[in-house]
Amino acid sequence: MMKVLPSPIWRYGFSIFNVMLALLLTFLVRSSIERTLTPLFVAAVMVSAWYGGFGPGILATILSTAALNSFFVPPIYSLALDLRDVLWMAVFVMITGLIRRLTAARKRAEVLEEQQRLWSMVTLSNIADAVITTDAEGRIHFVNPVAGSLTGWTTSEEVRGRPLEEIFHIVNEEGGAPVENPMARVLREGTTVRLSNRTRLVAKNGQILPIEGSGAPVRDPEGNIIGMALVFHDHTERKQAQEALRRAHDELEIRAQERTQELARANAVLEAEITERKQVEEQLRASEGRLAMVLEQLPVGVSVTDRDGRGVLCNSIMRRFVRESIPSHDPQRIPRWRAWTPDGTPLEVHRWPGVRALRGERVVPGIEFLFTDDDGREIWTSVTACPLRDANGAVTGAIVVVQDIDERKRAEQALRESEERERARAEELEALMEAVPAVVWIAHDPECRTITGSRVAH
Repeated sequence: MMKVLPSPIWRYGFSIFNVMLALLLTFLVRSSIERTLTPLFVAAVMVSAWYGGFGPGILATILSTAALNSFFVPPIYSLALDLRDVLWMAVFVMITGLIRRLTAARKRAEVLEEQQRLWSMVTLSNIADAVITTDAEGRIHFVNPVAGSLTGWTTSEEVRGRPLEEIFHIVNEEGGAPVENPMARVLREGTTVRLSNRTRLVAKNGQILPIEGSGAPVRDPEGNIIGMALVFHDHTERKQAQEALRRAHDELEIRAQERTQELARANAVLEAEITERKQVEEQLRASEGRLAMVLEQLPVGVSVTDRDGRGVLCNSIMRRFVRESIPSHDPQRIPRWRAWTPDGTPLEVHRWPGVRALRGERVVPGIEFLFTDDDGREIWTSVTACPLRDANGAVTGAIVVVQDIDERKRAEQALRESEERERARAEELEALMEAVPAVVWIAHDPECRTITGSRVAH
């Protein structure tokens, strides 16, 4: 334990007591030390400085000077001094002052050393590792609580002075064979020695613990080995953690292998599916190619659209009439298409065949539209459409067919015009017959039926 300085009253009182004791003893032995009266007062200053510190040392110096001047330096019982006495007293004060300073410095050094030792002991006693220190002969000097707990020796006093081998008994993990004590190697080699990670500590109660640590030499200021410091700790938890980690690693390896096998099987299935899909895609492309070829051979425009009316597949004839979307979904091309209801009213866009097909209606037969081509020429067309459905019956698009019926429409128009002309001639002929005398017709048609269909002639 660190020495604690007494209270100021005790220290300064002890200083006064020392001076009074030196004065009394000097009176008693004055005849023997008449030539040198200062040794006892010097001793009083030294003891006061050592026990009380710098302040009590100064007090002892002042009191000793006053006592010598009053009781031993002529004139007795007077403070009057001549030059010789002043020089003598000055030398005494200088000597006692030097002694006081040296004693106080030594005292401070002892207190500082004691504090450092105490801090070292407290530090070693509170660290998490076990610490054992020995002297140069391998006898234990200090054991901290952790080391006592691991070795089974509860107190440092119980093991102080015992040989290290008696307290620190270590064996090998495999077979339990004794292991060389690290102290021997430290003292022999003079270097730090690490314990093997397979070292086991046999405690006082026979318990065996896995430990790891090291021993290092303790040297004095001249570099001589004066002992050894052994630091170690129980790594049971670390061993358990390592074992758990090893088991987890093994399990992970097994799982990784199993997962690798599963992935290999899944990869094989996926490759088979990819191969099959490629074959299907190739067949689909071939089928689409054949379908495109068939569409190109048709004399009508055909377009297959998605749910939004955008063209997915169309032949070259259809590309003449539409671009990316059907006309009802292409605002720029809506003006090019015109259709009328039977009463002559323009047909609204939402009633056009493509729009109706996307709503799920079949527009067959088609609706006739008058289409304006890029060169401004008007072409009559017939547009039919039907919805395209998936396996569940949901509408996924539409099939739109545009047929160029311009020649037919123009032929029909020419026929109607011809019929109109013939009807006009017949009406003119009938009027002529009514105006010409019946005799003329009877001569040519006695029964009057060929022209008039009447029997008036009879």
